[in-house]
Amino acid sequence: MPKLADRVKETTTTTGTGTLSLDGAVSKFQGFVAGIATATETYYTIVHQSAAEWEVGIGTVTDATPDTLSRTTVLASSNAGSLVSLSAGTKDVFVTIPAARVVGGVSVQVFTVDGTYTKPAGLLFAQVRTVGGGGGGGGTTVAKTGAGGGGGGGYAEEWLLASAIGATETVTIGAAGAAGTATGGNGGTGGTSSFGALNSATGGAGGIGASVAGIKRGGAGGIGSGGNLNATGQPGGTAGIADSWAGNGGGSVLGGGGLGDIDGTDSSGNAGGAYGGGGSGADSETGADVAGSAGAGGVVIVVEYKS
Repeated sequence: MPKLADRVKETTTTTGTGTLSLDGAVSKFQGFVAGIATATETYYTIVHQSAAEWEVGIGTVTDATPDTLSRTTVLASSNAGSLVSLSAGTKDVFVTIPAARVVGGVSVQVFTVDGTYTKPAGLLFAQVRTVGGGGGGGGTTVAKTGAGGGGGGGYAEEWLLASAIGATETVTIGAAGAAGTATGGNGGTGGTSSFGALNSATGGAGGIGASVAGIKRGGAGGIGSGGNLNATGQPGGTAGIADSWAGNGGGSVLGGGGLGDIDGTDSSGNAGGAYGGGGSGADSETGADVAGSAGAGGVVIVVEYKS
């Protein structure tokens, strides 16, 4: 990210399209080396004092004799956005914030099914939030025995400059973990969500089913990776016996864990909600065969900051 500083202004008599030789700070201003530092990128504007020539861009400051400023990237100019061949005469050179780098609008794209992200024109940077699918809750077939809840999906959050994002990125959404079968089957593991190769989040594991009596553990939470912030989903709840209760589903960062039954009835509980929530385990008071609840699918949310 180019560095900014207040009151940085010099003059130059350089001609042509090459690197500028700087002639020193203008009165009551500081020079580029003092304000920005050598070997550092900054935003610049060049304005000819007597000709209709100007240029806005990104360049690198170099401490030398004289100090110099490269003209690496042109953002706008009097030459239709290309390098200006500067004519003879004195030009003012100063640090400024280009309009092309000021956020002028924010939009959001939400992916709940597999798809393709297309980078929009004018994108400056984006926040990408990726959540894996929630695990399914286990089923039960044993009297007074609950099953474990599914784990919540993992989470990855990443802030990306537009230059780090491809023209298109493949978006994969983790599927919901299946409910454990009514024969005491374990819940299914949620699928992995990803944003290209930039970040991903695995799904929560399924809760343990109850085909025999005993305490049944919930599934582990999924794991985020590749983000600036990576978080593990909440594990599913452990089920009880005797005065039976079912394990709750674990929540993702966005919440949504399904609530398990605690009132001593034959119940599948509740499916995972929001995005990436784990499903609750089943509870059987009478010994009836009861299936668990499914987790919730994952999501990829892209918040776009555009000029």
